[in-house]
Amino acid sequence: MEKNAIQLSELIKSGQHKVSLGNNFILIDIPQSKERYVFPLKVDSLICIVVSHGELQCVVDIASHNIETTGMLIILEGQIVETMNFSNDFQGCLMIMSPDFLKGLDIGNTFSLLKDISSRCFYPLSVEQMQSLNNYYSMIKGALQSDNPYKDKILKHLTLAYLYGFGSYIHTSVSDTSKNRLEEITSQFLNLVRDNCKQHRDIPFYADILKISPKHLSKAVRTTTGEKAMLWIERYTILNAKHLLRTTSYPISQIADCLSFDNQSDFGKYFKKSVGCSPMEFRKQGF
Repeated sequence: MEKNAIQLSELIKSGQHKVSLGNNFILIDIPQSKERYVFPLKVDSLICIVVSHGELQCVVDIASHNIETTGMLIILEGQIVETMNFSNDFQGCLMIMSPDFLKGLDIGNTFSLLKDISSRCFYPLSVEQMQSLNNYYSMIKGALQSDNPYKDKILKHLTLAYLYGFGSYIHTSVSDTSKNRLEEITSQFLNLVRDNCKQHRDIPFYADILKISPKHLSKAVRTTTGEKAMLWIERYTILNAKHLLRTTSYPISQIADCLSFDNQSDFGKYFKKSVGCSPMEFRKQGF
């Protein structure tokens, strides 16, 4: 089946039937596009993609997702999307919530809603759960399209009400698939690498945070993923490098500095060993 790749920032710029409350809350009925945008994109807001029909394939923070059922894909602020492909018969919508909007909900002290999302991303939903989500979407869209001067408060309370229900679903789904200790260590390690690989590419750093030995950390990651911990660090480092090369005009030396390499030469060797071409050659491929 032929698919069209659509880059998320382009969806936001040219989305059909787009309604919003400034940049704090944006709804988009996902358009179809014949153009192809495939390059790393670091997300600066919480993005929810509702899959009502068709297929969605994407790579978020190295993890591949092949979605062929109804549900919701959640991409958190700071995560990097490498590819996003929609089938031609895809139906769904896109919801974007800014960090300021989420902060205003003050949900952090009530329940850990975002726990597990970074590693799981997609949540399949039943017919009843999809109906609940569609009802929420319709009410939010109606509020955004209205002239009500209190629409910001309406959005907040409608979203809080929905998130409490969805948070309960996440909590249940996590409990149903409880992780053993090695899986917990691996999950924590990968989250730490995502946030810290620009400054730290050594296993002892992560082992120290997790309060375990480097040997135990390496064993946990190898046992649960089948691959070495250093390989995961390398993957996240290269992912950030690709993002900077494709989405900024920084000189290669500055990118090397951003990623805490001693010099441009060391960065170039590291990148070429993993990708197969130099940073400059990779950058040129995007134009």
